Amino acid sequence: MTTRLTTRLAALAAAGAISTLGLVATTSTAQAAAPSGDYTCTTDLGPQTVTVTPTTKLPKTTKAGKKVPAKKVTMKVVLSEGLTNGLRSLGVTSLSGEATGAKIKVGTVKVALEDVAFKDTAVPASGPMTVKAVGTTAAFTPKKAGTLKIVAPKKFKFSSAIQGGQALTTNAPCTADGKPATIGTLKIK
Repeated sequence: MTTRLTTRLAALAAAGAISTLGLVATTSTAQAAAPSGDYTCTTDLGPQTVTVTPTTKLPKTTKAGKKVPAKKVTMKVVLSEGLTNGLRSLGVTSLSGEATGAKIKVGTVKVALEDVAFKDTAVPASGPMTVKAVGTTAAFTPKKAGTLKIVAPKKFKFSSAIQGGQALTTNAPCTADGKPATIGTLKIK
């Protein structure tokens, strides 16, 4: 087993985990079921696609000119058992990471997702791996009345590390597969 191979496989897992972070701040409380979407991230082992279901509470309605405050974002990401088995076989015991440059669209306004990260998470002894990440939406102020679509990020970058903080990837690009998912609406009065 080489350090380079370990780094590449761990980067692959981190790409899968972090690629899902781009969706984290996109669920509207107006939605009955949380949306999901696919992103493909560029890794040393080729493109990797991951699906995630995010959770946050944006308002259903607000007034034009009224600031919508920053909101906490949480998400659960499940890495496949095959990918997790690969991590285990290479001696990877934990992953951590962060995403930058992710922005949701509310109508035509781009709203940044800030401080999106997952803390050092243990690779389980068997089965798939679940990663829980958090972040916040930036505050924003809708300008005009109407119903605005909330759209998942189109792209973002991720950085990751394995146990002990050993860096794996820095600013690796992730892009939505096709048109980013519409994940809710916000009614502006």
